[in-house]
Amino acid sequence: MKRLSLETFESQLAAFDADVLATPAIDAFCSSSQWILPASKALAPNEEPFILRGEHGWATLLYGRLPGGERYLQPMEAAWLLASPLVGPNPGLLAEQFAEALQRQMPPWDVFFFSGVPKDARYSTPVLQALNQYFGLRVGPVTERRWANLSGGLGAYLNRRSRNFRRALKRAIVRADEAGVSFEPMMPATQSDMDAIYTRIISLEERSWKGRDEVGIQSGPMHEFYQRMTRRLAAANAFKGFFARHANKDVAYIFGGVVGEVYRGLQCSFDADYTELSLGNLCHYQQISQLCEEGFSRYDMGTEVAYKDRWADTQFETIALLVTP
Repeated sequence: MKRLSLETFESQLAAFDADVLATPAIDAFCSSSQWILPASKALAPNEEPFILRGEHGWATLLYGRLPGGERYLQPMEAAWLLASPLVGPNPGLLAEQFAEALQRQMPPWDVFFFSGVPKDARYSTPVLQALNQYFGLRVGPVTERRWANLSGGLGAYLNRRSRNFRRALKRAIVRADEAGVSFEPMMPATQSDMDAIYTRIISLEERSWKGRDEVGIQSGPMHEFYQRMTRRLAAANAFKGFFARHANKDVAYIFGGVVGEVYRGLQCSFDADYTELSLGNLCHYQQISQLCEEGFSRYDMGTEVAYKDRWADTQFETIALLVTP
């Protein structure tokens, strides 16, 4: 495999993202350039990019040192263990090439954190077999996501929800309509449009419970991560979202990104003074309605949180591995 500079990699992103979509069973959005590049620059700015391209695909890694001096390799996004660092349509052949690179091309390393390994045998079996020939493998944590199936349209989706869910949602829609809440799609046509939308998102985030508890995206590395990602998504015409508005004011938002026929939800928040209007639920409903109209097959709601169970139809799990020489 050939090592690429970050600049060369960025010039080949169309080919990389096409191979992401061709890789069986992985988390495509979180393994794509739209996710891993913002993550590496905002969340791991001190690690050295170590990117390889070979006949059968790519390895997208960062190289660094732990506080004790141990040298490590990790995916370009390791904060949530979502991204797969090995991307290619034939994972087994790619893993064979990568195993050789780990032995001969890498700088000295003590541990490789390998996240985003799907349990699907099309990927996991050949990859584990290839790596297990040469390295020690230990299974790390499991990361769960929640998926909503949209392939049958909005009616089919709602019919799979409980009666109580549908009743509560209908009441929330009526209550919000009577209060004068409206929904405005986020439609950035230019970079400046996206920056203006992001400014509105952050202003609203500061008024949410997340912002007030300082766990939102209004500051720090998370602010930079989402700003970098939304800019990339808007430039690729892959950004979608809505503002909920009341009395000429933004009171809630939801946004996400698109890869293939999948919409990946990224953030949803609402003004803490409007809790009684169920704006979070209404934002999800508004987004799902649009996605169904546009023919999307899946709403990837991201990592496991209890409220998502009401909206999701299935779960998707990946494992992390600790690989040692």
